Amino acid sequence: MTVILDASAALAWLFGRDDKTERKRADAMLDALGEDGALVPVLWHSEICNALVVAERRKVASEAQSADFLTRLGALPIETDSAPMPARRDIALQLARRFTLSVYDAVYLELALRSDARLASFDRQLVAAMRKAGGRVFE
Repeated sequence: MTVILDASAALAWLFGRDDKTERKRADAMLDALGEDGALVPVLWHSEICNALVVAERRKVASEAQSADFLTRLGALPIETDSAPMPARRDIALQLARRFTLSVYDAVYLELALRSDARLASFDRQLVAAMRKAGGRVFE
């Protein structure tokens, strides 16, 4: 089954997680991509790049580490959703209102629900919204 991968899940592969259980879950998410592949909204690419440039500015990562990470991400079976956003905009806005999410997070929720896919995320509010909406979460 396809996994909807949010930025927090992908960035865990570079920055790690403090909690041991979350580290194991991040590794399991990465392993699952080999079997199922992942689907991401267009905004995922901007979120990843923004997190990398912020990490560089804070001296948490170097440009070389960012480049290497992007190369490794590019080698993974991650597809970008091709459905035009204007057609989904109203749904994302409704989901954001209903679950008190940012519209950015609601885009992930909408994609996961539309795709009947598991959501891979470390964003607790987004995961809770996915569960309330009746969707599946990567455990």
